[in-house]
Amino acid sequence: MEFVTATITTFLLRGLPKVSLEVGWLSLAHNLLTEAAIDLKPEMAVKG
Repeated sequence: MEFVTATITTFLLRGLPKVSLEVGWLSLAHNLLTEAAIDLKPEMAVKG
C-alpha cells in the first residue's frame, strides 16, 4: 500500500485560531496515515 503525500499551499480557513485548528487536523491526518503504514508493514512482510 502506498500513501501519497499532499502539499498544503493555502489554508481553507481564515484567522489564526481557525488556521491553528486546520493545522491540527492536518497533523492528525498525517499521524494516522503514518501509524496505519507502520501497522501494515508486518502484515505485508508475512504475506509477501
